[in-house]
Amino acid sequence: MKNFLKLIGIIAIVAVIGFSMAGCGFLSDGDDSGGTGGGTGSGTGGGSSTSTKPEITIKNNTGYSVYGIYIKPSTSTSWGSNLYSTSLSDGVSRTFTLSQPLSTTNVYDFKLQSLSGGYSFIKYNVSVSEGMIVILTSSDLQ
Repeated sequence: MKNFLKLIGIIAIVAVIGFSMAGCGFLSDGDDSGGTGGGTGSGTGGGSSTSTKPEITIKNNTGYSVYGIYIKPSTSTSWGSNLYSTSLSDGVSRTFTLSQPLSTTNVYDFKLQSLSGGYSFIKYNVSVSEGMIVILTSSDLQ
């Protein structure tokens, strides 16, 4: 019973964090607040939706604080603008809504730019699904 209550508490905390981050959006390519990212996805995902814009979570496991988060369809050549105006510490996640429904685009690139050293961590050609967590690590250093 004690473990069950702990599990319920953890689920409640995760839900509150998820709802608090849901307001961050990845806007369409023509918008100045759009951005890019990189890499092949690590993490978990839910079922995919074909008509709604998917929400995905980017987790920074690079060992560095990052100041730049970029996400772009893999078919695009432009990373666009930084999606996140403050630094994201190592081990921290942020949720974004992608600009296009999965029926239009479901393969994206993700990039994190480090605060110190100017390192880029990139994952290319990630097949995205609704609720997916994309984890960038030191092995994604470009």
